[in-house]
Amino acid sequence: SSNILLSGLFCLASSASTHALAATAADFKTAEYTRGWQLGAIGAADAYARGYTGAGQIVAVFDSGLRLSHEDLNANLAGPGYDAITGTEGVAGDVNGHGTFVSGLIAGERNGTGSQGVAFNSKILTIRIVNTDGSVNLSDNQLAAGIRYATSHGAGVMNNSWNTSTTIDQVTKAGLDGFMGNSLQAYREAVNANRIIVFAAGNESKSQPGFYAALPKYYTELTAGWIAAVAIDGTGSIASYSQR
Repeated sequence: SSNILLSGLFCLASSASTHALAATAADFKTAEYTRGWQLGAIGAADAYARGYTGAGQIVAVFDSGLRLSHEDLNANLAGPGYDAITGTEGVAGDVNGHGTFVSGLIAGERNGTGSQGVAFNSKILTIRIVNTDGSVNLSDNQLAAGIRYATSHGAGVMNNSWNTSTTIDQVTKAGLDGFMGNSLQAYREAVNANRIIVFAAGNESKSQPGFYAALPKYYTELTAGWIAAVAIDGTGSIASYSQR
């Protein structure tokens, strides 16, 4: 989903080097770079040649955890992470593999093995919110705690490769106030601290995004820090399964 690439891109945009160019775009088009189509589609090599690699940036990945021993990620971890389901610091693994996959697309190391992430010098802060079966059923307070952990531990971007099948046009502001008041406040705090929150629009071919991706419709104070991302195919077109 394109929100993963956007999370990496925001890290790239925050990490430009002020030094003279040491390499050309062609130097970065290795086997790792070309293993997938996504890096070429966004012109990542041109950014790398200008010093944008994600260095010094942290992405909080709200997902199923992380396989800590993964050879493309084990050097790009930003602390122990946080398990929002249990309310404890430290994430020891990945309960279904999705979080590791997403983290690799964002910050997979440029190490000659496997494939690299869009912001290969950035760090991943794991926030576990996903159950073993892939579901997300956190309470308002649990999600708020995860958001605040990410904000307080330096994550400049929060990646959310998940959403709800309930679209924004199926809910009201009053309903959301009652359902997620604490996490809404945590999101306000994050945006006020200049964090970027990226949400997948959803994968059910609907005309509106899941409501998490579209919260600024009712909460305009979130707009400056909010990105809703559709999925695209290799031609750059919106994928048939993506929400609009």
